[in-house]
Amino acid sequence: MSRSEIPVIPVQRCLVATDLHCDGSTRRLTWLRRLLNQCQQLEASLLLLGDLFDQWCGDDQMNLDVNQHEVRALRTAIREGLQISVIPGNRDFLLGSRFESHTGIQIHGDAVEIQWGGQRWHCSHGDLFGTEDRGYQRLRKTLRHPLTRTVLLSMPMSLRQFLAGGIRSGSKRSVRRKHRTRMQPDLRMVESRIAEGYDRVLCGHFHVSRQEVVHCAGRSGEFQILEPFEERGAYLNLCGVTPELEWVGETS
Repeated sequence: MSRSEIPVIPVQRCLVATDLHCDGSTRRLTWLRRLLNQCQQLEASLLLLGDLFDQWCGDDQMNLDVNQHEVRALRTAIREGLQISVIPGNRDFLLGSRFESHTGIQIHGDAVEIQWGGQRWHCSHGDLFGTEDRGYQRLRKTLRHPLTRTVLLSMPMSLRQFLAGGIRSGSKRSVRRKHRTRMQPDLRMVESRIAEGYDRVLCGHFHVSRQEVVHCAGRSGEFQILEPFEERGAYLNLCGVTPELEWVGETS
């Protein structure tokens, strides 16, 4: 996605979270509801950086029991005035227009730019930064091709779930075999975003929190991998003067 194609979202009060991996479990549903309630109490919008769902095999998944409570909670929050934006991740890239119209959530592409506190932030799921994991990048390109997407969505839900489960199992085995360097973000891509004028590059996906200063082309900016929400309910609070990492789940 080129710079000109990245949508710009000016925000004043916003919470940002990533990798919620909602799977129908009571724990994750409770934390999602707490996050939505926190947004409402703070009168803040919500930006989700991918993998809202642990597995999303198409918008007809809304008809299944597994995620009905999460979908209902999101839809209710939207109807009560909350603004929610989602960048699809590797687990829920099949989120589509039916989900968008049913819930009222705005679904974006690979990245968005938020403007907050006089700064420009480049926000994405982060999987495109894993350039050394060439096998994943090839699979990602294939699965997200419009033709592949059309074929997948024409299959029965049961077959899509079976295929998704197989991909997940294969991915887990592959991760265990891969060298650690292949599972790291490519800082050259981060540097290029800083060189383009961004003050912070924010993502999820890697499931290891990280924050550092990056220098490139005479500029410096922050690179941050946000802690996955599924672990402790972490989110970034952009309602004050400085970004604050907070939690809705257990912190012990």
